[in-house]
Amino acid sequence: MNNRFLHMLLFSALVLLVACDNEANPKEGCGNGLLDLGEACDGTAGDTPDCMTLGYYQQIGPVTCNGDCQWDLSVCAQRCGDGIIQAAYGEDCDAENLAGNTCLSLALGGGTLSCSQNCRFDTTGCEAMFVCGDGVISSPTEQCEGADLDGETCESQGFSSGTLSCDTECRFDTTGCI
Repeated sequence: MNNRFLHMLLFSALVLLVACDNEANPKEGCGNGLLDLGEACDGTAGDTPDCMTLGYYQQIGPVTCNGDCQWDLSVCAQRCGDGIIQAAYGEDCDAENLAGNTCLSLALGGGTLSCSQNCRFDTTGCEAMFVCGDGVISSPTEQCEGADLDGETCESQGFSSGTLSCDTECRFDTTGCI
């Protein structure tokens, strides 16, 4: 190895060691203004998250750093996985809450209906299956099929204007709505 490369490598390693604060030090800790190992934040240190990027549907105030150097997410509201079905955000179900639906009530025969991680019905345990992309809207599991929006528009979905579309799971995509 040439000396210039070796010096650059040693210098880089020294800079990294000085710049990082990854070790727990009993003299340091939460409240020292430095982002230590295991801390999400410390005062103003740390990138403040946005509730929506964390999977919540609403933010009712600023996310702040609490006394144990973790983000206080009490200002974040409604998300898939909270057990409450938020139909306005496209949820069919939430965790164990299926709103009383079964495979039979969805006209999918017998079997076991469950809820997926994205709060949509998981019908893989049902006897009959719907097929997204077959050109037939299988209500209530499918809202649309390709360009067939079943007469729905952004306005009928509660928006003032825009272009409603159908996603790859045969659900309304309202990202084009205003």
